[in-house]
Amino acid sequence: KAWNVANYPVISLWQDWDTVLEVKDGIYNSPSCPFVYGGSNCVVSPEHWSSLVSLNRWHRIRMTLYADSTVKCFIDGVLAGSGPAPAFNPGRTSDWVLRLGSFEGDIDEARISRATRD
Repeated sequence: KAWNVANYPVISLWQDWDTVLEVKDGIYNSPSCPFVYGGSNCVVSPEHWSSLVSLNRWHRIRMTLYADSTVKCFIDGVLAGSGPAPAFNPGRTSDWVLRLGSFEGDIDEARISRATRD
């Protein structure tokens, strides 16, 4: 839905420009599929996403921020990408916003937790 329109969050837990975990569909992604962002860094590129996520099949996506400011993204239990989020600042006073949507498909469950889960 984002192609040639704007960047759209598919799933986003957002507080500020540098304090975000999200799957985002980019305006000119090639291939036309999402990327994963943590802090202000891309963790999983559209090319890598397209090699891991197939259409018309359920997938489990888990994004985790660790105490050392590392963001990791797991797709179907396999580490898909990781990267530093050095500017990640969860101590801000602004509200956190959860966004779900801007794609054609279904979400079965969304969970936000302070505990790391397997």
